[in-house]
Amino acid sequence: MPSFNDWKNQVTSAQQQLSQLMQDTTDLSKAQLQFQQYQQLLHSGVKFAEDSESYGLFLREQLDWLQQQIVLFEAEKVTAAAELLQLERRKKAKSGYDQNT
Repeated sequence: MPSFNDWKNQVTSAQQQLSQLMQDTTDLSKAQLQFQQYQQLLHSGVKFAEDSESYGLFLREQLDWLQQQIVLFEAEKVTAAAELLQLERRKKAKSGYDQNT
């Protein structure tokens, strides 16, 4: 059985890999698989709950990181929606122009 520090290192490594994938790829399936691994590692840490203070602090850090990622995804979602709306407007304008010529 790994130690608490080994587990923390594994979770941190999975988190870093996930962060890298989210920044560098448009292949969401890879990011999804990495997120599933990250989740499994987080859940496997329940055996370290005896050291509740350290375990709780580490989980709090992970929750804070996840909340930051949600904020980033929301910003990306808004940006993508605005770009799609702009593309749709251009498409309608071009269609209207083509019909009038």
